[in-house]
Formats: sequence, C-alpha cells, structure tokens
Amino acid sequence: MSTKVKEQFDFEREAAENEKKLRQQEEEITKAVASFVPYAFLDILGKHSILEISPGDHVEKEITILFSDIRSFTKISEKMENAELFTFINCYLELAIDVITANNGFIDKFIGDAIMVLFPSASDDALRAIIELRKKLPQGCWQHEEEPLLIGAGIHFGSVTLGTVGTLTRMETTVLGDSVNLAARLESATKVYGIDILISEPVYCRLLHPEAFYIREIDTVKVKGKNQPIKLYEVFDGDSEELRQAKKENTPLFMTGLELYKNGDFVQAEKTFRKCQECCPEDKLLLVYIKRCCTLQRVPPGPDWKGISGI
Repeated sequence: MSTKVKEQFDFEREAAENEKKLRQQEEEITKAVASFVPYAFLDILGKHSILEISPGDHVEKEITILFSDIRSFTKISEKMENAELFTFINCYLELAIDVITANNGFIDKFIGDAIMVLFPSASDDALRAIIELRKKLPQGCWQHEEEPLLIGAGIHFGSVTLGTVGTLTRMETTVLGDSVNLAARLESATKVYGIDILISEPVYCRLLHPEAFYIREIDTVKVKGKNQPIKLYEVFDGDSEELRQAKKENTPLFMTGLELYKNGDFVQAEKTFRKCQECCPEDKLLLVYIKRCCTLQRVPPGPDWKGISGI
C-alpha cells in the first residue's frame, strides 16, 4: 500500500470513528435529557433529538390532558420530616411514571405533589392510568392504613399548543391552551363534588370502550369565558366494590333527580336525591345536590334557569 493510499485510508477511518463518537455522544445527551424532556414530546414536535429543538418550536394537536394531585397533601407533609417527604414524593412519582408510561401517556409537568399528563392516543388510556394508579398506591409507597392516600384527577380532551419557550440559554417544553386550563379546573372541581375522577364530555364522547368503566353523568357546567356548556361525568372505578355497586344501582334514580333539577323542580329533585341517599349514604355527590336544591327553593333562580352550573 502506497503512502498516499495509506494516508487516505487512515483519514477515512479516523473520520468514521469521529462520526461514530459524535453519534454516541448525541445518543448519550438525548438519553440524559430524556429525564427532563420525554421522547414522546420530541415525537410530537417531529424531532429526532433534543439537539434539534429551538425556542419557539411548536405544534397544534388534539390530545387528552390529565391533572392529578394528592388529597390533603399539606396535612400529610406536616407529619413528615423533609427527607421523608422527598422519599415519599419520589416513590409516588416513580409509581405514577411507570403506570402512565404503561398506558401510553407521559408526564409533562411535576408541580409539587401534582402532575400534568398527556395521552396522545385514546382517552381510554388516561382513565386506565389513573384507575390503576389509585389501586396500586396502597401496595406501593403508602403503607398507613389508618390514613388512606387519595388522589383526585380531572381529564379533558381538546386542542392545545405543544412547544418550547425560553431562550437558547434557558429553555423548557410546555403545553398551552384553554383545554389545559379546563383540565386543571376539573381536577379542582372534584373536591367540590366530593368525587375522585372527573372527566369532560369531550373525553366521554371519545372513549373507545365506555362500557369498560363505571361512569355516570353528574352535571352540566359553563366554563368562565366560554359560551358552550359541557357535561361532566364521574368515573368511579376507584371506589370500593360496595360503593361502586351502590352507585351503579342508584344511577337511574340519580338521573331522574338530575333531570328534575335541570327542569327547575327542586322540591321533587330534593326528594329524589334523598331517596338515593337512603340507598347509598356514602355517595358525597348526593349531599351536594340536596344542598343545591334547598338553596334554590329558598332563592329561586329565575325564568332563565337551564340547570347549568359554573366552574
């Protein structure tokens, strides 16, 4: 082999080795950054690597959004030392990530004890994930039987903008849109209704297998700033077997009461909800409607009543 040919061969080999090292470094960087930016987010943005992302990259997409948080977290945290609290939170989030990933979702944001989750495929995935997470909590990071750990969740389906904000020196991914805000409001509303999982009408209508879940309509609401009201549904798969069956058997009577309520017959609606309460005293939603009916009997809403609440 001539000197010139050998030099050319060595140059090409070195170039190939350098290219291989660069690919390996890029893969290592992508894997490391995946702890902060999920691969699923990159896929949605149409990027193969974190190195391809720039501030302002964004796409419009219809997606299922889930907000969830731990009930009475402040009360729980007061009983723990800081180190114990961090251990508990990380244990909980590790369990949440495993369950959510197994159900085709990914966590977009950690907000203290709360999480914001995106499900790019079926809305059924979101329901299965939160139900499974609720069931696995007692077996995982929470062993205090005298004080059960409860989580609430609000789920909505709609159009959002997914992308990056910031600068080249400090950048993060985010999801923006009214649909995100509504999902967050639904999570907060679970506490008002006394339930654990609340889904919007767009989620319910998009379910591929609604018969696979325990679901009942619970209200029609108008979101501040929106003209079109939407129905809300409770998913009660996470309740005890006894409570699930009682709610299921009570649903026809509850729907009669809800129809009376919407029609403005608050006296008969209250009587119907009280009958439901006799059969299922643990159903906290009934107390909400009994109180509403009593209030509306004292202070009638007027001729424009349509049975629509506000959240």
